[in-house]
Amino acid sequence: LVPYGGDFGTQNPESALVKDGVVYFADKQRRSIVRLSNRGLAVISDQDIKSRVDSAFDDWEAADGSKIVSGYDPDDDIYYVTLSPSGSFGGLTLGYDEKRDFWQGTYTFYPDMYAHIRDKFFAAKYVDASPDVFIHEFSTQNSNSFFDSGSRALSKVTVVANAYPSMVKAYNSISLESDSAWTASLESSSGQTTSNLSFVEKE
Repeated sequence: LVPYGGDFGTQNPESALVKDGVVYFADKQRRSIVRLSNRGLAVISDQDIKSRVDSAFDDWEAADGSKIVSGYDPDDDIYYVTLSPSGSFGGLTLGYDEKRDFWQGTYTFYPDMYAHIRDKFFAAKYVDASPDVFIHEFSTQNSNSFFDSGSRALSKVTVVANAYPSMVKAYNSISLESDSAWTASLESSSGQTTSNLSFVEKE
């Protein structure tokens, strides 16, 4: 046996995921998401999102949340962990980029389980406690539309500028790498918004 520093474990065995010798799990008592590998034990939820995870666990437990599921998409090397919706808690799904070692963002899908079968990655959700299972295959669905909901969630990007926090920031340009045209609006932390902006292709 190899001892590791830190007193971590999981009360949610459904949150445990093993991928190529790397183990992920959620520890609700310590408000942590943990990665165990040959490099040791790392609390990856302490990387940039600690306060978000702490408050999410608080809200989830206050709403009698009981289920945490996780999955791994080998095509993108993304580890997903979901605090399942419960009562007033609408759910939280986070994605961790294993290759680049950072949290990629939050998502608007909250499956009951994940599965990787051959070269496909799936998420499944039971609806109204019926035995029907909706399978979500990320590579073939319309973006931001999950589990045949019929609606598409908005994509949001939050930029934090910590340098000179009291100084008004002015951005001269914004660039986007995409295979199709986009429109976007900008919103400040004080609620000021712009009209829709269209991106123009540049060399």
